[in-house]
Amino acid sequence: MRSLIPTLHVTRPATSTGLAPKLGGLPWGLSTSLWPVCKECGQAMSLVAQLPVRDALDQLGPLAGQSELSDLVLHLFKCEGEDVCSFWNPDIGTNAAFFLSRNDLREGYTAAPESTTEILPELWVTGWKPFEDPVPPELAEAVNDPIRWLNDFTDDMLFPATHRTKLGGVPWWTGNGPQQVPNAPFAYLLQIDQFLEVEDAEHDVSFGNFCSDGTCYVFVDAESLRATMFINR
Repeated sequence: MRSLIPTLHVTRPATSTGLAPKLGGLPWGLSTSLWPVCKECGQAMSLVAQLPVRDALDQLGPLAGQSELSDLVLHLFKCEGEDVCSFWNPDIGTNAAFFLSRNDLREGYTAAPESTTEILPELWVTGWKPFEDPVPPELAEAVNDPIRWLNDFTDDMLFPATHRTKLGGVPWWTGNGPQQVPNAPFAYLLQIDQFLEVEDAEHDVSFGNFCSDGTCYVFVDAESLRATMFINR
């Protein structure tokens, strides 16, 4: 199954202005009143990603071909507070995943509402490379079943470590297998690994606290425009 691997740069392309797909940093144009706050510790969350649908997410995945969604922007946040809240849990308000219309965004970066808010490394998505997931189509539905994951998936289906941040295709789970997988109508959209290959950096970038070695997964309900995010180890 086809997926897309982002090409990441620390340096923003000289030709890029305004809202653009990226991981980390400060959000572009977000109203401070919409900045998510952790319900465990009360601290403003950190931006994980800001991804315009027309620039990225409509290339494939559950949103593909839905032109009426092209003005939307996916926002992902998680708590990075020192108290180590349960940011991996999608249901208790310690992370946030939501869509906003471009019309809801203003010009320019939005400063963090609190000086203690951790700002994750800003990495620009400068392109998408096609990749054929090594999971055969007949196993696509089994990938979310914990028992079948252990029994039916072999070493020759392993994803390269550099391809564990991707858009579309099927999720590739961490060593503990499928956990917290949401039920239909939610469908897999993308995942972001803690360790990221960056074109203009000397070493891989460690991207925040994803339980030391985890991966962030995002599922969406394209009809109701709901998104959910969780982190597995």
